[in-house]
Amino acid sequence: MRSLSDLRFLLATLASASVVTACGGATTTDLGGSSSGAGSSSGGSSGSTSSSSGGSSGSTSSSSGTSGASGSSGTLPGSEAICTGKEYAPLEGVTTKGNADYLELRDEWEQVTPGNFSVVAKAGTPCATAADAVTCKANLEALRSALGWRTDNFGNAPPQHRYLVVNKGDTIDVVTSVADLEALVTPVDNAKDAALLVTATGKYRINCETHPSAARLANGGYQLFAESGHTCGPNTGLDEHDITVGTDGAQSVAKTVRLKDGDPNCAIGRVPEGLAPIAARPVETLGAHFARIARLESASVTAFERLAAELADLGAPAELVELARTSADDERRHADETSRLARRFGCEPLPADIGPARPRSLYEIALENAVEGCARETYGALVATHQALAAGDEDVRAVMAGIAEDETRHAWFSLELHRWAKSQLPAAQRFELDRAHAEAMRELADAVASEDVRDDVRAVAGHPSREQASTLLAGLTSALAA
Repeated sequence: MRSLSDLRFLLATLASASVVTACGGATTTDLGGSSSGAGSSSGGSSGSTSSSSGGSSGSTSSSSGTSGASGSSGTLPGSEAICTGKEYAPLEGVTTKGNADYLELRDEWEQVTPGNFSVVAKAGTPCATAADAVTCKANLEALRSALGWRTDNFGNAPPQHRYLVVNKGDTIDVVTSVADLEALVTPVDNAKDAALLVTATGKYRINCETHPSAARLANGGYQLFAESGHTCGPNTGLDEHDITVGTDGAQSVAKTVRLKDGDPNCAIGRVPEGLAPIAARPVETLGAHFARIARLESASVTAFERLAAELADLGAPAELVELARTSADDERRHADETSRLARRFGCEPLPADIGPARPRSLYEIALENAVEGCARETYGALVATHQALAAGDEDVRAVMAGIAEDETRHAWFSLELHRWAKSQLPAAQRFELDRAHAEAMRELADAVASEDVRDDVRAVAGHPSREQASTLLAGLTSALAA
């Protein structure tokens, strides 16, 4: 990489190619606004309520057709497909009582602006058989539910509940408990019904790429494999579970296998030595996504301030010292901007708790830079560039465009610091720098290959999917090695 312009061109080229490739098959995701609660379900002991006047509610259903070929890398003998592509679609092919026009699975956040929700999945056509389609669609858009089943929340994720919206004709019902969801889909008579029940609470997820994405009849029910956990942060890990779902919806876990232990120091971007870890988190909500970024941006301020002082003490070139100082100013601005986005989407960023600094040698600084700067921060700049192009929200696109430009400059600083440090160090230490960088890129590849990203984080924030992230990182790794 000969210049900052070269790096800027490389990242823009990789990100543009990824966005263009995704345009043909991206899943559209809606983000609920903060409109009034007209039509929302209210009180009562039933887990299924109706928001339409006209017609009895009764049992509802949906089927979006039979599935095609499985997108998994392996299947069970005599099995039925769960996935039709590389991303699991929870409502695709689900069969329920009755014959609904439309199903929509929502997560609604609590203790934030009333009515904010995200669409987890959807299937069918809204109000397809309604006598008054305009009113039906307006009621569907206005619908909110104060009731629902809890999903797991850790770290920065705000409290939230999940519910299923079921539309048939002019009638809109809301399923607000797991028990009522089970009643809607039982008896379980196909693989996709079983998968929906397993993944409904968010504890388990289906990986359509790296593990069997099919279920087979076994032990009086459907046997399937699901994953839980992630590999980024302390006390984390990726587990695979052998689960059987009975025809009555009851679930049993026969076996759990640890696929990979987590990296306690995992982060995308430069973080300082001594940054305290936070609690493990499940798949991030939109607000939690920006809250995590804001915390890391805040930590990066300290990282660059310390680095500038260390480089000055070591007699590094003045331009490197100045780049470190201006990078700290950039990160301070990034922390403010992403904190604003986090709050907009219902999440308050946690503070960056950083331990005291210790004296470090040039080799120790260079070793950290090879990992945090040349690997993680450079990939972070690429992700930001992708988000600046792919984010569906205009405000998010504008913020990420500014961050992408700054982070590209920070990545260039890291590469320049790497070159200068290698010119000052003996051969054995230069070898260790290259080895550490290569290992960091491999760890990043493992992390992005197992990362689970919600539809709304992809659509609104422009975060790359698992497949896109792996492609982006592969292109970056190849270019940096050239």
